[in-house]
Amino acid sequence: MTTKEYLMQYRRSMNRANALTAHIAELRTLCTKITPSYGGTGGSHSASDKLGAAVARLVDAENEAAMELDALRKTMCEVDAVIRKVPDERYRNLLYRRYICGETFEEIAVAMHYSWRQIIRLHGNALLAAKDVIECHIGTVV
Repeated sequence: MTTKEYLMQYRRSMNRANALTAHIAELRTLCTKITPSYGGTGGSHSASDKLGAAVARLVDAENEAAMELDALRKTMCEVDAVIRKVPDERYRNLLYRRYICGETFEEIAVAMHYSWRQIIRLHGNALLAAKDVIECHIGTVV
């Protein structure tokens, strides 16, 4: 895994966490839309059976999501810690904006008052600094 791929894990983890959260919210909404059937022409399942099954699916999905979210948070914290340990403040700022905030190089250039080309050059140096941090503190081969 390259240094860039390692740092990109933050955004991928955040996107997955947001998708999981939205999925759980959707399941909760579906559970609230189950209504009882009035009249004798209903099928073999009662509304309470449907509600019970829906709640069981929701609880299972929430438990699975909680485990996955914990792993995603751990990954995000590790990437954040690597960026915070980069010694040069400019590099930290650039890496944070790029990999945590998801800004483009153009946005970073404007915010940091550098040219686009200078940001690209700084990014290369920042990746080398992050690689050193990863190798020293985490031991990941990058």
